[in-house]
Amino acid sequence: IISGIVAAGLSLLLPNYYKSEVLFLPSEVNALSKSIINEGDRLDPYMFGTEKDSEYILEMLSSWQIIEQTAKHFNPREHYGLKDTPLDNEKMVLKLKKNIKVKRSDFLGAKLKVWDKDPQYACNIANYMTEQLQVLRHRMKQAKADSILTCLSASRDSVKKEIMILTDSLHRLQEQTNMYYPHSYNDRFAQELSKQVAAG
Repeated sequence: IISGIVAAGLSLLLPNYYKSEVLFLPSEVNALSKSIINEGDRLDPYMFGTEKDSEYILEMLSSWQIIEQTAKHFNPREHYGLKDTPLDNEKMVLKLKKNIKVKRSDFLGAKLKVWDKDPQYACNIANYMTEQLQVLRHRMKQAKADSILTCLSASRDSVKKEIMILTDSLHRLQEQTNMYYPHSYNDRFAQELSKQVAAG
């Protein structure tokens, strides 16, 4: 009886915390055009993602980049009553991170839970982190696309250089022998092939 009374008294002294929750169900493919146009992959655009796709979302939501960006946007220093010092800035981010829980759901989804004394504050943080997840994914794709573009541009320049070398060699051969005409070779070959086909 005494322990029950003590527990009830402590529960009345503790502040109420509210939970805002967002559930993510990752998609199997990010580009719908890939699943529709490319017949070789056999991807269904309506299918949800696998366990690996869910783990990607968990890693990004737990990343320091999203947590720090959220702290800068909402400035929890005033909300939590912290001083404006470098040490308290770190405490502010750690306090915010402590109130944020990210875990996997039972059906390969990802759950984001934000706890706070103010329900609207928790809701705003959850929605903002959802937006920042999309921003971070876009930045990651953009960085990968830039790398691919750099590699393709270097490969294209190399091929162009090889074509120029071959073209110069053919022109020099034409000037030396007067027997080979690289610009009209395809047309002459097609004409001769047509004659041979017609002749049986």
